Amino acid sequence: MTEEKEGRLDEEQNAAAASATSRGQIGSGGAGGEAASPAGGDGVAASGAGEAAGESAGGPGEERAVGPEAGGAAERIAALEAECRALQERVAAAERLAAERLEQLQRLQADFANYRRRMMQEQARWREQAIGEFVLTLLPVVDNLERALQAGRDGDPLKDGVVMVHRQFLDVLRQVGVEPIEAEGRPFDPRLHEAVAREETDRVPDGHVIEVYQRGYLYQGRTLRPALTKVAVGRPAAPAAAQDETGAGAQAAPEQQNGSDPPETAPSAKSAGDGNADAEEATSR
Repeated sequence: MTEEKEGRLDEEQNAAAASATSRGQIGSGGAGGEAASPAGGDGVAASGAGEAAGESAGGPGEERAVGPEAGGAAERIAALEAECRALQERVAAAERLAAERLEQLQRLQADFANYRRRMMQEQARWREQAIGEFVLTLLPVVDNLERALQAGRDGDPLKDGVVMVHRQFLDVLRQVGVEPIEAEGRPFDPRLHEAVAREETDRVPDGHVIEVYQRGYLYQGRTLRPALTKVAVGRPAAPAAAQDETGAGAQAAPEQQNGSDPPETAPSAKSAGDGNADAEEATSR
């Protein structure tokens, strides 16, 4: 029994020493305290003293560390604000540059659209001008066909063939926008007709076309070649002197019809001279 009690006491002492040692190590880690003694009560006291020393030693250090950290945070905030302002300025500059580039692009697009429209108009005008010049070289051929038709006899197969060729020529010209000018019997128009002769007549009103020497043509509504025409001119009225003489003759005719004698006229100088000569010859005899 005595040996069992002694064994238990030894085990309890060993457990107390181990716990005290662990506590002492904890206290010494916070403030750098000394190692705990093997005794249980002394170890607990030592650990309590170490903890108090650690707390007293750690408090001022923490307060000293707060000041520099607060100052660094303020500097970082100021730096971030400055960086934010710089970024805002860069964004505003980029927006202004984008607006300028967009305006330049819109102007360039509008200029290109205008240039394209002008080029299309110029190409259409060049095409019409080229066609008009080519058709102008073909018109003498059409004129010769028309002269051949006028000279040909009806029922002649050759004339029938010329009629077909002439009709085909006019159809091709109409397809490209060429139309003949109707001039005969129409009022003279200096934009469409060219007067090469004039004729006084009462059959056609004054200023109207009597005859067409060469047919004119229109291309796209414009005069390609004017028609060569003869224009009617009204007959002029009788002069006033002729009217007076006619009136005087008409008045003298009724007087002669009424039987009145014509007025006596004085003898001429020649008859008087002849009478004197006869008298002198008789005296000499």
